[in-house]
Amino acid sequence: GVDIVARLRYEVESRGNERFNNSNFVPHRIANVVTIKKKPDFGESGNGLYAFPIYFLQVRTLYSCTICCTDTECNQELARIEFQTKPPPSDVELDLFTRVAGQQSCRCVFYDTELTQSFIEECPFDSLMTVVDLSKFCSDDSKRAVRDLFAKLYRASLFTLPTNNSIIFLPSPLQRFCLDLRISTKIRWDRNKRMREYLKNFRLSVNHNFPLSLKELFRSKPIQGQGKWVTNWLYDTLVGMAEHGESEKSQVEHRVFELWEGDKLVAVTAGFAVGSCYHDYSMATLVKDKRSCGHILTKVVGHILQRCGYSLWYWGYEVEYMKTYKGYGGRLFDRKEFAKRWFSASEEPPMKSIETEISCGNALVQPKM
Repeated sequence: GVDIVARLRYEVESRGNERFNNSNFVPHRIANVVTIKKKPDFGESGNGLYAFPIYFLQVRTLYSCTICCTDTECNQELARIEFQTKPPPSDVELDLFTRVAGQQSCRCVFYDTELTQSFIEECPFDSLMTVVDLSKFCSDDSKRAVRDLFAKLYRASLFTLPTNNSIIFLPSPLQRFCLDLRISTKIRWDRNKRMREYLKNFRLSVNHNFPLSLKELFRSKPIQGQGKWVTNWLYDTLVGMAEHGESEKSQVEHRVFELWEGDKLVAVTAGFAVGSCYHDYSMATLVKDKRSCGHILTKVVGHILQRCGYSLWYWGYEVEYMKTYKGYGGRLFDRKEFAKRWFSASEEPPMKSIETEISCGNALVQPKM
């Protein structure tokens, strides 16, 4: 219902960077179209300006920007300006990014970066990066700063994959595999008769012992190195977020779902909720047999998420096994659709409590006592 005032196309191209000499400098170019839906305010309180963000620029770099109106046949040029991007908010970030990331700083998320819906929609990369100064990861203040940064990233659907140095990769797939839990047809999560028989032998809990269960999950993964992401400091950070999330008002709820056979933990999956969105980042089948305990836990979790009113279950990059879940609402979301759904649902609390529903026996598996 809003009239479109104009469509502007901007083209931004880098001219030079003080950290690189001309022989090593690679030009960086961004182009996009912005739709203006509100006339500038020239009233007493208005300055007649219309502002729009341009994301993914390199730090401390000289750029030229050309703005044209696409609503005219000749694409009339409206303005041509030059500007210099600022350094990161701290010298530590600048040193780490220029030393490790080099001219990939356009992919970097800084502590003061605003992670909005349009930021995710316009991201031209399938992964971003940020940094943590591990040399200072020993004080309480430093650990709290990392938890705050991670909470900000997780609220924007960006999980953290550490490398061998201070750089942390943030997956941001162009196509994201999600389970749409708001599909009109009610999903029958226990449709398999043999699975229904197996369910009787298991018990379910959530955060029964978050640190221990997460440790068991991480132990099942290859150690960090050669592209693996499991690190001790990441484990400490996730445990700290689970313990301090409410008091620090992170709006990120960490959960570990545990599937038990007697007193033996047979499968575990870890993730976090933001509003009525859920993103799981890893799982492990600790007892491998014909029952496929990992698949059973996945369906048990899907059932309880949908029952509690979660609307979107984000899994990440599509891999082969995920195709078997297309009958459970699984499909690929392009970046724009995903960002719209995630940022909308993240503001909506779920209808019911997962912990309450499990303890009341409303899950596919009875609760562990």
